[in-house]
Amino acid sequence: MYKLGWAYVRAKKFTDGVEVLKEAIILEPENSEVLTKIGEVLLRDEDNLEEAENFLKRALALNPEQTEAIVSMGRLMEKREKNEKAMEMYHKALKLPGNHVHTYFYLAVLNEKMEFYRKAINHFKK
Repeated sequence: MYKLGWAYVRAKKFTDGVEVLKEAIILEPENSEVLTKIGEVLLRDEDNLEEAENFLKRALALNPEQTEAIVSMGRLMEKREKNEKAMEMYHKALKLPGNHVHTYFYLAVLNEKMEFYRKAINHFKK
């Protein structure tokens, strides 16, 4: 189910993707990766931010060190203009192992938006 849902998302059929991913979560209610993916897809629409937050919180409750969920929560905070909280989430993600190309990008954009240009340049370079 997860792979089918993600295939819909990659094909830009977001509504279908979310529906299938939600079916997958019924089968595996403690799958933090699927919860995170649902949250990420819902982040694409400003009208779904509350629902996205609920899925991301569930994912983080199951796996507090899931980098993807932490970064997505940072993006959510940024969309809500809670920039300090967003920055906190991005820095938390950077402390965890893994490839952080996207995290550095989001952090650079946020620093630029907050007029921390030197920091933005440094993050864009990473």
